[in-house]
Amino acid sequence: MEERDDLNDLLAQAADPPPATADSFREVMVRYRRGRTRALLATLVAVALLGPAVGVAVGRATTDHPTQVATGASPEAAPPPTG
Repeated sequence: MEERDDLNDLLAQAADPPPATADSFREVMVRYRRGRTRALLATLVAVALLGPAVGVAVGRATTDHPTQVATGASPEAAPPPTG
């Protein structure tokens, strides 16, 4: 029976909410920003961790055709200029 009284109290509070003030608005915005910041941080961490892992997985999955990568050469290894 006590649960029912608690439920009735909650319903009574919901039916008659406190008046909106600038302070209550600020509290709501702080909670919203905190949630948004946490979501952004979680996304950045996931991208930072999964990005390299996906790159390695794709690199290992495509070993049938070797990939040639251009690299810089020291002046001694470069062919002499013609002309």
